[in-house]
Amino acid sequence: MKSSIAIVANYNKTLFFKEIADQLEAPQSENSELKGKGITVFWICISKIWYQRLLADGVEESKILYLPRSIVNNISTSELKHHYQLNELIYSDRVFVMNLSLEKNT
Repeated sequence: MKSSIAIVANYNKTLFFKEIADQLEAPQSENSELKGKGITVFWICISKIWYQRLLADGVEESKILYLPRSIVNNISTSELKHHYQLNELIYSDRVFVMNLSLEKNT
């Protein structure tokens, strides 16, 4: 099963995250810890500037979720409660990390 990860664009840190994303998406390789994991990377952007930058850097539009601040500001906390609970997100993150470490040991 192919793994996926979502990265939140975060101002200038986005450039650093993009470099890591490129390494994660590279075809699998046995020569490196990080490089060549074949992981699908998705992006979440609230800034049009970073959305456009990611597109210009070759990220497919289908892999970017663009959420302008106007949309984010209009979502009530009661609406958010019905989608994901914090403990579910933490559990998902831990399962992903555990799966990566299992793959490394096999």
